Amino acid sequence: MTEIAQIQLLVSKGVETTVNTITAASENFLSQQDLTAVGGPGTRAGIQLLTKNEVDQLGPLSEFERSVVRHVVNTRNIYPYAVVLPEDPTSVLYLAKSDLIDDTLSDEHVITGTAFPEGLPRIEAYLTRFRTLLEHKTRERGERRPWWTLHRPRANVVGDATPDDTGWSRYCLTTRWGGGGRLVVGIAPPRTSPASGLHVLRLGRPDIPAAYLCALYNSTLYQEIAESLPPGQLRQQDLDRIGLPDLGHEADSVVRHALELAQIVTELVTVHVPRWPLLADVLREDVSLPNLPDDSWIAPVGPATSWGTVSGLNWASRTGRRRAGTTKLGAVTVEHDLYGLSVTAAARGQNYPAVRFSVAGEELEVAQALAARIRGIAVVGGSVADVEQLRLPIAATSLMTLYAQHRSSLAALAGQYRAKRSAIDETLDKALANNTA
Repeated sequence: MTEIAQIQLLVSKGVETTVNTITAASENFLSQQDLTAVGGPGTRAGIQLLTKNEVDQLGPLSEFERSVVRHVVNTRNIYPYAVVLPEDPTSVLYLAKSDLIDDTLSDEHVITGTAFPEGLPRIEAYLTRFRTLLEHKTRERGERRPWWTLHRPRANVVGDATPDDTGWSRYCLTTRWGGGGRLVVGIAPPRTSPASGLHVLRLGRPDIPAAYLCALYNSTLYQEIAESLPPGQLRQQDLDRIGLPDLGHEADSVVRHALELAQIVTELVTVHVPRWPLLADVLREDVSLPNLPDDSWIAPVGPATSWGTVSGLNWASRTGRRRAGTTKLGAVTVEHDLYGLSVTAAARGQNYPAVRFSVAGEELEVAQALAARIRGIAVVGGSVADVEQLRLPIAATSLMTLYAQHRSSLAALAGQYRAKRSAIDETLDKALANNTA
């Protein structure tokens, strides 16, 4: 039996910042001019964490400055194979303490006398507004570091902001670390900074992309190993015990499939999650994606010339309502009753209809599309009033066709996802079998 060579795994916590935003107490450390410049009292302007609008207000940034402004990755951004950021992510000013600080200098000299990094004029001008506050917080925490640095940047694991040869960051992120849930690992876009609640996974081999690690941890074999551990108790020693086999020339195939899966997941999240409100949770709950939540649907509203409120449609007349206003929706069903083919929605926690629509012509596919759309309202916490304000196509066939198109598109992409993941499983199983024969 041949022993399989292992690749070292490097693990770190995410980035910890010191002073994220201005508070009522910290406003006293700013001059009136600087406080006014960042929005005035009570605005809670960002210091180390900035909104997209605050980043835009910094003005045109150089390439070096853009590498310092990194998008923050939170738990909700992590999916199997890929980290997918929102359109307006929060950013962190990522400045690490230099390793070249003279040990003979006093703490006070290090805090106040260390020069700001060169080439960052707009970043320096912005942080200088908060210098008195940042110096105070650095002393208060007993830190021996310049006033402008992050508290814990994890620079040795997160590394610089440049992508690897695949275009992604050189590390993976996972959300599971003693808090329950599944082992979900995704590679991150470049110019990102993982939040402190996440854990950063990095290979000890710089010649192998992070996508390799991502592929193995999301494979069926590794998912089953992780599931054999006590729920919510995955620790670093458990990851080390699982190991990372060096698959040699087979690694290229594994990486290629993982990168394709990262693109597929990005499309699933950006295009299909807005249509299918349960899809994000389903992806995280079982990375094999065995089932699709395609019976709860949110359709984009079309033009006023061809779309109208549900109360004005001639193909779905409301035939009953017992509750109104902010009553939350519960189960939505399609059924034949005294009114013919109907779509009914119960109030949450009740078994009788809160609202009922009779579908003209008893078109089952139309009724199913309408039910899916109302379930979409229900799963995001919508009410009976939201149903009554719902806008739908004036032509029933348009709703049916749009629903069918969205379902077909989701199913096709999910099929690609499963096929690529199966290819990784087959490659991994074959390589391990050959190396242990």
